[in-house]
Amino acid sequence: MLNKKITLFIFSFVLLLSTTKIYSQGYKFESIKTYEGGRDDINREARVYENSYNQISTRYIRCEVALKNNLYGTQSQTHKAKWNYYKPDGSLFGTVSDDWTIESSWETTWFSRGWGWDEPGNWENGKYLIEFYLDDNYIASISFFIVGTNRISPTISYKSLRFFENPIVAVEQDKRIYSTTFSKSKARYIRYEVYVDNLLYNISDNQITLNATYYNGNNEIVGQPVLNFNIPMSWSAGYLHHGWGWDEPGNWKPGNYKVEIRYLNDLFAVSYFTITND
Repeated sequence: MLNKKITLFIFSFVLLLSTTKIYSQGYKFESIKTYEGGRDDINREARVYENSYNQISTRYIRCEVALKNNLYGTQSQTHKAKWNYYKPDGSLFGTVSDDWTIESSWETTWFSRGWGWDEPGNWENGKYLIEFYLDDNYIASISFFIVGTNRISPTISYKSLRFFENPIVAVEQDKRIYSTTFSKSKARYIRYEVYVDNLLYNISDNQITLNATYYNGNNEIVGQPVLNFNIPMSWSAGYLHHGWGWDEPGNWKPGNYKVEIRYLNDLFAVSYFTITND
């Protein structure tokens, strides 16, 4: 009788184990990445993942960790996430920690925190290391580089250039008539419009300066307008314009003209237009 009870107990225990899922770990590591940003985080689709950053423009280096949820559809879980930042000399630079709650409805999950400053230019050059921990268990690490330079990195890129004629105050874009040929009897200001990509989109406002030079057919300088413009961080691209000319028509000499636009002392765009004798 005793042996029968023991056998029944063992059978019941085995049955209990067979109907209960035992999880040794509620997650599986998938990836670790870094990206630059400000104090406030940016949307994931707008993040630019890199491992090398310009000392002049870098603020916070944020670290994103992605996990697969092993408890997907079963239960939620919360872990203590911690990032340790180490300087190039190996000393601890900073630590960021926070609770990471993973909902049961998330098949995959990602979480990010960062270390740095509100203003750029404070990072020292060299190779840095980030170690990531969950519940004080080491999960993964990643290195990144801060690179110093005497040259400021571009914050816009060229897309197109075209011309339109206007009085001193430019009309709205939908009313502009674009051309490369203008009449002497009607031409006042010949304005350029350069279309650019904003490389600081969703990162920060972008203060830029464009230096244009207008040349006549003898390669003589006609005018040199300077454009200072602040591109809002919400613009992924923008149309920038400036020009040279007179309030009244009739002052342009017939002939061919060239316009060179320089940005950060480099030739950024060049194009041509013609003034006709009519």
